[in-house]
Amino acid sequence: MAGFVPGRDRFTIEALHPDEERRLRTLESEERQATLDKNELAELEREQTGSGRTIDTSLYETSLALLSSQLASYAATGDAPGRHGSAFPLIAPYEVFPTSDGSLMIVAGSDGLYERLRGAVGLPDDERFRTNPDRVRNRAALADLLSERLRTRTSAEWESELTAAGVPVSPLRDVGEAFEHEQTRALGILQQLGDGTTVSPPFSVDGERVRHRNPPPRLGDYDAADDD
Repeated sequence: MAGFVPGRDRFTIEALHPDEERRLRTLESEERQATLDKNELAELEREQTGSGRTIDTSLYETSLALLSSQLASYAATGDAPGRHGSAFPLIAPYEVFPTSDGSLMIVAGSDGLYERLRGAVGLPDDERFRTNPDRVRNRAALADLLSERLRTRTSAEWESELTAAGVPVSPLRDVGEAFEHEQTRALGILQQLGDGTTVSPPFSVDGERVRHRNPPPRLGDYDAADDD
């Protein structure tokens, strides 16, 4: 699990075919609109017209939405994207790298961020990596150089160094580490519910964490009601 510190630079999609770029921008706009809570939309409709709306969704549609950039790439080129592991196919470097004692997720999503990363880890200037299209074309070579360099120090050391340089970075954490992390505690997202602990909905309203109201029923809880 990884979290990222937003950088000031915005990455460009200059490596894309113009048709693919247009499709991506359209999809991004549609996704932003879709982030409106469906219950709020239904409530708004009811207030305006006196009747609500039926909103349908499915796991299949959700999966397609998560593949928006890959589907846009296929629509533009006809080539089905392959597996990229932790990497993002349109940006480099944007993936997990090994350190001497673990792994780090590093996101250098612009030329400016890459220059900060290069300076922080001590990589020489190389014409193969000067722009994002260059780095995408030479992804494997760049990953090898970064991996070799990052293996020389610990995750904590590199996280401190890269954060100071303004490079988005985070160590990979297992579920236990994420559970115990101070940010998880500060968010107040963990909720005691019944006999166990669960995760509250991932949003707050007016600064207040939304909570589950009731624990799930246990086996037999509704047997008496069913008999009636």
